[in-house]
Amino acid sequence: MADSAQRLDTITLAVPEPVDLARAPIPASADQRLVFRQLFENLVRIDCQGQLQPALASSWRADSTGRSWTFALRDGVRVPYGSSLTAQMVESAWHSRQAALQSAGLESVSALDDTTLLVRMSDVRDSLPQLFADLLWSVGSVNLPGAPSGFRMNIPIGATGPVLQILAAPTGDLRDALDAGADLVISGDPQVIDYAARHPEFQTFPLPWDRTYALLRHWGSALRVAGSLDSAARLSLARDAVQTEARPAQSQAWWNNGPCAVSVSMKAVVPTATRVVYQTTDPVARQLAERIVALAGDRPPLSVMGLDPVRFADALERGNDAGYIVALPFRSVAPCRESAEWTRRGYPEPLIDTRSRAIVRRGSPALTVDYDGTLRIVPPGNTMETQTH
Repeated sequence: MADSAQRLDTITLAVPEPVDLARAPIPASADQRLVFRQLFENLVRIDCQGQLQPALASSWRADSTGRSWTFALRDGVRVPYGSSLTAQMVESAWHSRQAALQSAGLESVSALDDTTLLVRMSDVRDSLPQLFADLLWSVGSVNLPGAPSGFRMNIPIGATGPVLQILAAPTGDLRDALDAGADLVISGDPQVIDYAARHPEFQTFPLPWDRTYALLRHWGSALRVAGSLDSAARLSLARDAVQTEARPAQSQAWWNNGPCAVSVSMKAVVPTATRVVYQTTDPVARQLAERIVALAGDRPPLSVMGLDPVRFADALERGNDAGYIVALPFRSVAPCRESAEWTRRGYPEPLIDTRSRAIVRRGSPALTVDYDGTLRIVPPGNTMETQTH
């Protein structure tokens, strides 16, 4: 994607607000997911057609049990703000979040030499080696800054560039960021998309469906609005309730249709608050929360409450609200792990699927799209396919 006649040495990615690198590598928002995808790489990746592709690893093999995997790392890989990647760096990065990886199935990891990694897995239910494309298993630089990004941040992509410049739009309006020189914007806002279409220096293309918005009810909640919606009501949610490209959610979600049912400890929380809660950083979630409350009427009387991401996560964990609007990935390479986490909290009732569009300045570096609809900048000389859908 993008005109290659005159490649830019720097590509400026505009996001509505600063990205907090302290949360890396697991994102709490779509903007963080986009930035972290450029900073953190996996042993393997899944492309937008669902095919397994090499990433940090050039090849891999399993032993006769299917639990031990040997990965050969690619030559010459460098991580942002760091040196050449070694198997020892992967081992160190995974040890730094050992508890999370052990709960996901890691038994042990060891560097056999600089370019060979041995990974032993316990009794995992998710498919291998696709599981290693999950962000939980990604690898970045030990020198990565941990503070919030501030207004601008420069990140080298690969060993030979380009440089990715993160720009937090000063007004929060991505149209202003395009005027200020942004080369890449991801947005579902019709006003931003229409604005870019009127400027010939930009190309716009749709990304895959990547989010399913759902109403999460903790076990014990009496709120049943989403489950009672018929097809016409769900179509109205997609067409009228939100200002982004949307469709009624598919009937079979990955968290409710997988071969990996697990036994979890379910908290039967009886809500004490009559709120439907959403993240203030997500306008689609706000619009859905308002519509859900309107549909519920006065049985029981509900209110809408917006919380910042940290307070939202705390409220979700406590579970004493009537419901929560959550944005779940449309696809997952670790459905057993992720569905177990949601089932522990309650049941997500799917509402709508959404997708965004990429707005790219002509001459920007080549791009590819991952399985979850996230764009990735392709370093020069990389053999990664450049697909857009």
